[in-house]
Amino acid sequence: MLTVLLQLLICPCRFHNHVPVSSENRAYIGQRCTPRNNIYLMKNHKCGSSTIYNILFRYGYYKNMTFVTDLRRFLNAGHRLLPRNVNMYLRHAVFEPELTTAVFPNKTFYVTSIREPFAALKSLFNYFAVGKRFKSPDPLQYYLDHIEQYCNITVYHKNMYRSLPLSNHMSFMLGFTKKNPSQDQIKNFVTYVERRFDLVIVLEYFAESLVLLKRYLCWDLHDVLYLQVNRKLYKERSISYSHLWQKHWNVNKIDYAVYEHFKQTLLRKILSEGSGFRNEVITFKQMVKTVQSYCDSSSAIPLRYPSSEWNKAFVLPKNYCTYMKTTTSLRKEFREMEVNGFIRYVKVRNSQHTVVTV
Repeated sequence: MLTVLLQLLICPCRFHNHVPVSSENRAYIGQRCTPRNNIYLMKNHKCGSSTIYNILFRYGYYKNMTFVTDLRRFLNAGHRLLPRNVNMYLRHAVFEPELTTAVFPNKTFYVTSIREPFAALKSLFNYFAVGKRFKSPDPLQYYLDHIEQYCNITVYHKNMYRSLPLSNHMSFMLGFTKKNPSQDQIKNFVTYVERRFDLVIVLEYFAESLVLLKRYLCWDLHDVLYLQVNRKLYKERSISYSHLWQKHWNVNKIDYAVYEHFKQTLLRKILSEGSGFRNEVITFKQMVKTVQSYCDSSSAIPLRYPSSEWNKAFVLPKNYCTYMKTTTSLRKEFREMEVNGFIRYVKVRNSQHTVVTV
């Protein structure tokens, strides 16, 4: 209540009256469910994972949660040093279920993201500057023309402490390491991933995926807000290379199988959510557009967003825009203590920096 009063002092204005909540949405705004706060995010490279990380990190930060930073160090520390309640693990790391089950409770929500494999290749190629390895005016085309020769090429990510294969990189992160697998092995792996993860976000259906995430976690719609940042244009992105797609598929069959399966799975989940889901996605896209416009503007007045059938009214202060762009800004606001592979945040709360529902 104090936080809300402080926000009213910052923005002494009349808020919109609440719009009646539809019966379909009641279960998703906290009236009939309890928010889920134990979350494991397996960040897949160049699949929107940093945006998802930002969403989950902001939520955990403002809810005073505990983050695990290194599962092995965490377990090696000994049980006497472990926190009583571990909430979130959000990082680039190959999925190792024996570690996660040893740390997280049974009801932990497991989420990851994937992307159309050819689009993912273009992004990886640019991000890791793979083209510098080839003396060619069009390095990506050269790579695809000789993909069987370079199918074992790897890149290094400093946050992983290990190399990442350029081929089937999404499946590698999910724990698949077999060479030249059979169709049955690929099928079994897809089934394994489906059993382990509660939601596989598909980048090509990002808004729909986030609304599903919000519903599954029993969060508010503003909890999954995001800004489009670092959406860089690069040469490979604008060229189709469609004539070389088959060559890429030939050495990335596992990633393509994973992508096609979970794209169809996502679409089935969307259909099962009912007729109102589409309207909630439309509401969410408009909310994102409004917040993006506000954050890109020079206005310093807190944004007042009205309630609707799908969301509560909320106030978003200007400072929060910075937090939505990068979690680095959050780290400047509090003292960070990392001990034995986990972090507990000691924060000085400032109501002017927090989204408040009204």
